[in-house]
Amino acid sequence: MGITHLFTSAKADGSDVTKVRPSAWNAEHVVDLSGVYALLAGVSGGQTLKGGTGSGENLTLNSTAHATKGKIYFGANSAYDEVNSRLGIGTAAPTASMHIYKESGTVETRIQATGTTQESLVSVIGRTSAGANVDGRVWAASAGVFVIGTFTNHRVQFYANSSKKGQISETGNFGIGDAIPAISDGVGLHINGKILRLDTPKTPASAGATGNQGEICWDASYIYVCTATNTWKRAAISTW
Repeated sequence: MGITHLFTSAKADGSDVTKVRPSAWNAEHVVDLSGVYALLAGVSGGQTLKGGTGSGENLTLNSTAHATKGKIYFGANSAYDEVNSRLGIGTAAPTASMHIYKESGTVETRIQATGTTQESLVSVIGRTSAGANVDGRVWAASAGVFVIGTFTNHRVQFYANSSKKGQISETGNFGIGDAIPAISDGVGLHINGKILRLDTPKTPASAGATGNQGEICWDASYIYVCTATNTWKRAAISTW
């Protein structure tokens, strides 16, 4: 009795190749579904999944048909958590909307314009080993500025052209240049350099002109300091 099936046979032992006939089946018949269906065991050369054939159609991946969702894994160490709408890269247990993790070394995110060398490399919190925090860093490459946070009791550092240009300490002090901020009282600014520049002169209209305590300005004759709200004092300057 012949059985009609949906594939053709290359075995020439009858006039109708759509019928299965007695034979050494495994040796003489091969069903090749590569390129038609995705195979769980894999395909030599890799596989491509396509969601549809029409314009604007989608490919949707779901962890389960059940109402309570799980995770969609990408390899062994990355996953999308459908329950909490979180994407983990380097971790299968993301704790934020996007969680990028690396056990040791530096975690980097690179943004680069197509066809150009302009890019921004963000080096987030580095880890020398599990549980050992090191300084957070912000890198500026050809273009772009990024601001990140840091672990408790460690600094945020700003780099350009592979050289440290500034950092914020865990207490909020800001260092410009290759300076670890050292302030004797409160929060302040520490400059590893020789000159502080206020580019534009300003002359308060009067000693009671609008001003905030601590503001400093200058003109060709005086340096002005606002010592209290709307209260200015000045010191004369001269050549020598």
